[in-house]
Amino acid sequence: MTPVDMPLREDVVNLAGGMQGIYCVACQRHSFPQRPLCLHCGSDRVENVSLPRQGRVCSWTVVRQAPSHLKTPYTLVTVDFEDGNRVLGAAEGNVEIGSVVTVELYPKTTDEAGNSLWWYRFRGIEETNE
Repeated sequence: MTPVDMPLREDVVNLAGGMQGIYCVACQRHSFPQRPLCLHCGSDRVENVSLPRQGRVCSWTVVRQAPSHLKTPYTLVTVDFEDGNRVLGAAEGNVEIGSVVTVELYPKTTDEAGNSLWWYRFRGIEETNE
């Protein structure tokens, strides 16, 4: 059997759609990741949606000490999206508060069958102000 690409968690990442969340029909708010009930109002009237592909950094830090299976140092960012979601994740490239980042999917690990398990991270991008 040939290994395939799969999301590490299907409620978080969709290889075609990027990061996954919900939209609540009752309170009209978004949340991350996908779940059966709205995080804000508790309603079960939710729809699965893909998050925007870009967001803006509201906080960041460099992690220098971590469990031995994680390579340090790495940058950890908190990203605000236009839909109201605030998401924590690793970042690649240069980031600073207010900078625009894009969602990047990458093969994080493999399972016992050799399938690549994909996850998300944020990549700093240059913003052109003209």
